[in-house]
Amino acid sequence: MVPKPHPSLSQRYGVEVASDWMPSTLVWDKWPLDVSWLNDGDRPAGRHGKVRARGEQLVFEDGTVARFWGTTVAARALFQGTREAIANQAKRIAALGFNLVRIHHHDSDWVEPNVFEKGPTTGRLDQAALETLDWWVKCLRDEGVYLWIDVNVGRRFKPGDDIAGFDELGRLGGDGRGFNYVNPRIEGLMQQFSDRYLGRLNGFTGLALKDDPAVAAVLVTNENDLTTHFGSRLLPNAHNPVHQGLFEERARRFAQSVGLPWPRSLRLWEPGPGKLVSNELEAEFFRRTIDHLRSLGVTVPIATTSYWGDEDLVALPSLTLGDLMDVHSYGEAESLSVNPRVEANFISWIGAAQVAGKPLSISEWNVEYPKRDRFTAPLYVASIADLQGWDAPMIFDYMEKAIATPKQVDTWSTGIDPAITALMPAAAVMFRQRHVRQATTSYRFEPTREALYDRPLSPRTSATLRTLVEQSRLVVKLPDVPELTWDGASATGPDRDLVVTAIDRDFIPAGEDRVRSDTGELERDWVAGVQTIDTPMSQAAAGWIGARRISLRDVEIRVETPKAAVAFTSLDGRPIASSRSILLTVVGQVAASSGGSLPLLAEPIKGLLSLRSARPALSMTPLSPTANPAPAADRLSERRRSLGPIAGELSPTLPLRHEGDRYVFQLPQGIATHWFLIQPTEAASGRRNRVPRRP
Repeated sequence: MVPKPHPSLSQRYGVEVASDWMPSTLVWDKWPLDVSWLNDGDRPAGRHGKVRARGEQLVFEDGTVARFWGTTVAARALFQGTREAIANQAKRIAALGFNLVRIHHHDSDWVEPNVFEKGPTTGRLDQAALETLDWWVKCLRDEGVYLWIDVNVGRRFKPGDDIAGFDELGRLGGDGRGFNYVNPRIEGLMQQFSDRYLGRLNGFTGLALKDDPAVAAVLVTNENDLTTHFGSRLLPNAHNPVHQGLFEERARRFAQSVGLPWPRSLRLWEPGPGKLVSNELEAEFFRRTIDHLRSLGVTVPIATTSYWGDEDLVALPSLTLGDLMDVHSYGEAESLSVNPRVEANFISWIGAAQVAGKPLSISEWNVEYPKRDRFTAPLYVASIADLQGWDAPMIFDYMEKAIATPKQVDTWSTGIDPAITALMPAAAVMFRQRHVRQATTSYRFEPTREALYDRPLSPRTSATLRTLVEQSRLVVKLPDVPELTWDGASATGPDRDLVVTAIDRDFIPAGEDRVRSDTGELERDWVAGVQTIDTPMSQAAAGWIGARRISLRDVEIRVETPKAAVAFTSLDGRPIASSRSILLTVVGQVAASSGGSLPLLAEPIKGLLSLRSARPALSMTPLSPTANPAPAADRLSERRRSLGPIAGELSPTLPLRHEGDRYVFQLPQGIATHWFLIQPTEAASGRRNRVPRRP
């Protein structure tokens, strides 16, 4: 008998857009529910004092642990919008659960206006543009949202900047990445900008960024390294003789001082002494830059640049000169189906950047539009971040277009994409309230000098990294090599850490086709392509959950839709079994309308759910995507609004059928929402379906 062929992904998903898919389930300037009570006690942001790095944690001056669930506002969104619209977006950002915003592409030449005045140099700042940026800072602070400040992102130098060898930058549109590590004039211009950008007074807050306790961290330069990406600009075949000469002079001086072979030390593209040279040149630049920022008065943690673009771990040593490690990682479709025994997914790359003794930020992560299963990513990232104790995940990005009614789908504006943003309140509550326990066992991966510098080492080549990151806590201890006088910054870590030196060891038990956290709360079945989260206060399943019966401690999920995410989240700090306020979030595919236009259309999720609860009578209320902000004429008094926003009246509250100790119900159809609030019946009717302000 000829075996049946396996169905293709498109066959498994079904039609891309069907007639019953729901339009406008997320509205760009409104929000369905408000979990900004997570920011209570932080308005304005900075009330706990400035952020500090303490071991592998970020903490405030008063000792409070800092825990950030973040996003990014970038490019035109920073400068093109009315003050009222910016203030509304700051409220929306907080309402969706964020408490950190990265300010990005403020200096990129394709953004008009940006922080630079138009003209032959980049030496003058645009005061009107900066005033709009100041307003963003003020509005975010007011909502208890902290700021991550990038200093250098997309600046393009100009002929009037008086840079030796400018023609070599000019061929690259003025891009100085890579060149900054060897050209003193470029370094000086970067320092000059940091003085002006971080040192100028914000007229709305009365504080410069360098002094503002709402600034959580500063990044020196975005995605800019010699070890992997831009060292090639300094080599002979790049035909940049001025910068090649500057590089070779510095490289020769270092190589001779520590006895590295010459000219092999110039071979930056291969493992060996060239990687020591590139790390040393990066480190020299970072030390000077950090010293300059400290002399300016910057006291918050400083990140140097990011571990990005699927780099080998040899890109990490110079980054340890900063106070925290930063990483960028983007996921492919079907990430839940990746077998960690043989292949890395985007979570593995994040885990590889957790250096012992340093906090970890993720200033860019995404599984971006139009990948069909991007809705599986928010809970996956939040749950593993909780398991690992990562400090600051930030999705890239919330918005980069002008703040106005969107006219087209934008890959990088997740704030209008329900596939991602619909799950953000549930992910934020879970991560920020630590619904997922940190791993009980901690492994310290200690590669040798040879493993790090003399061969390719990354999640692509290391089963150790791939199989530990979803199971137990993972930190990387970099070797201290004699040629680098500064590389002892990677701490040893606690004595309880289990030391691993094997590069390619599989930590998943033989015969298993799934990876489980050592807490027993997280599991990913890569054959099925399903992740489950099973904690007292968050219970969820995502992936190919259709036609499966998924039983969690208080929840059973039987969904017909082939691929979806279903999450139950306690909003009142009680376990789901006794909670008086449970958020149910259901999300599936989201696609553009015909011709790639708006509105985005969301697949309705069909299925049967059951919930074990000690409450005698529960009801379910669909939450309206347009519930907040309410029209001015309908706004409640300040006293009544303090109870929480109106959830909306898409349909009447639905009583749930009680069977024994469980409520069993079908997901309602024909209701254009992803969110349902489950409450005791008397609370649902008596409070007009309000989401509670605080646990």
